[in-house]
Amino acid sequence: MLCGLLNVKRLTGTPYVWKVIVPALWFGSLLVIALLSLRRTGFSLATHGMLMVMALVGYFVWREYAWSFLDEVIDEGDSLFLRKGNISQRVSFHDIVHITSGDNEQTSRITIHLSSDGKLGKDVCFYPSIDLNRSAYRGLVEELRERAEHAKST
Repeated sequence: MLCGLLNVKRLTGTPYVWKVIVPALWFGSLLVIALLSLRRTGFSLATHGMLMVMALVGYFVWREYAWSFLDEVIDEGDSLFLRKGNISQRVSFHDIVHITSGDNEQTSRITIHLSSDGKLGKDVCFYPSIDLNRSAYRGLVEELRERAEHAKST
């Protein structure tokens, strides 16, 4: 049992800051600005309309770039353990169709495309651990791709 635990490797960073803290600061600061503006000058369509637009933009940005990503990805050797909130799923490398990465983007997200729809969907995304430099990130993506190809060929 202990030997199996030694091969387990966490691939994700800590998404709590990006999923909870930063949005709370964003929406909280917009609320404070709105309340201070109401108290000081009353309702202003221009000011409060712009704050609503900023809140909507923030919501859609976080929905796309933070809230849709997995909380945890653990490499268990022959499979990956995926978790988002209370939902978890174990995915064999044999079930991975291909893996794409954000090499051409500023973000370093990794998307795993699965052969069938699971509890978390057919395509799942995660941000790797933040301590990876660019070459280690590319190495991780290539390793995952090679292991998925090897699993499909056997």
